[in-house]
Amino acid sequence: MKLSDRALTFAIKAHEGASRKDETDKPFIIHPMITGEILKSAGFDDAVIAAGYLHDVPEDTLYTLDDIAKLFGGDVASLVMTSCNHDTNLPWKERKIQKIKLSKELPSRNKAVILADKISNLEDVKNFSIKSGKINFDNYGGDFEDQKWYYESMYDSLVHNVVDPLLFTLLDRFFDNITEVFYTDIAKLSSHKTNNNEKYKAQINELYMLKSIINTSKPFIVEFNNNKKNNSNLIDICHNFFNENSFKIKVVSFNNGLVDDNALNLQDRNSLILAELELNFLTQISEGQDIIIIDGALFNKLTLIQRLIKGFKITDEEFELYLKYFKENIEYVLVNFQNKNKETSIEAISNYIDLLDIYNIKLNNSDKISNQNYKIFDALLPIMRKEYIKELKLYLEIKKR
Repeated sequence: MKLSDRALTFAIKAHEGASRKDETDKPFIIHPMITGEILKSAGFDDAVIAAGYLHDVPEDTLYTLDDIAKLFGGDVASLVMTSCNHDTNLPWKERKIQKIKLSKELPSRNKAVILADKISNLEDVKNFSIKSGKINFDNYGGDFEDQKWYYESMYDSLVHNVVDPLLFTLLDRFFDNITEVFYTDIAKLSSHKTNNNEKYKAQINELYMLKSIINTSKPFIVEFNNNKKNNSNLIDICHNFFNENSFKIKVVSFNNGLVDDNALNLQDRNSLILAELELNFLTQISEGQDIIIIDGALFNKLTLIQRLIKGFKITDEEFELYLKYFKENIEYVLVNFQNKNKETSIEAISNYIDLLDIYNIKLNNSDKISNQNYKIFDALLPIMRKEYIKELKLYLEIKKR
């Protein structure tokens, strides 16, 4: 096992049970994981990446730098040591002055760990502030002006005598985040209302980050059901929104016809029905998409199969086989249009919600497209966040074993 993989597993165990102070549903380990991923994406060596995963262990867990040195070697321990606060008994500002001075003449690899940590923290502050509508440093020590002084001073210290091109990449990202947090409208969030575009972008940034650290192969299914007239416009809007925000997305349609050949016996017909569903479904989800948008076909087939069960044409076991594809391979949302003149397939949702974990976003046909678009994203993005965090927690449990 690579050094960085061992370090990540150790950090997950060390930080077990701890959560982020701003958002308590998010495990604390998210921050060290992102720090390591930042270093990995910038091209640093495995020991530096390992230090990124471990950098908060001495301060926030029962383990010490000596433990890290014994388990991961002196190189990793030295990288972690220079990212720590050295005298926690000092007042906040004195600790920061000490850290700024110590950072100035550090080797490139040590500076990289500090930079990745600061980038992760600032991006977290930025996204949470936009989502909540106010900028908040309560959990970081110091007020807005104190934090502005600290991050700018750290930048000046870390940029000193830099020649490593890998470090310039991180410095640029750090500078951009300082500018966004302290010198744009984000800094004035307490005095103006966050618009939907800003909020959605912050939510997308969070989703993209979660997706990258859990590395899940599951696509997220967004299915539009019941109103053909409005679907095409909303599907285009959804596709463009996610595509513009770095998600791999595909709009697909399935053959709606189920096998209906009276020449076949019941068992063969059932087998062909399930084979068709498996072929269409698994072909689409195996292509590496982050999100798949469907126009009603999967859910409609679910309701058709439900009718086959009621008519004793397929067994409960065969139906469970079909449900297995939903449960094991996708996250799922159904966008359902309310229509007074046509009854929707609510029965299937109520009967199988415990199996499929379907979220049903209801829209009114009288709403304008712009209003429907707002309602979809306002509901859909928090649902995706919830599912990704659930996937993250499952991933952490697996890594702890």
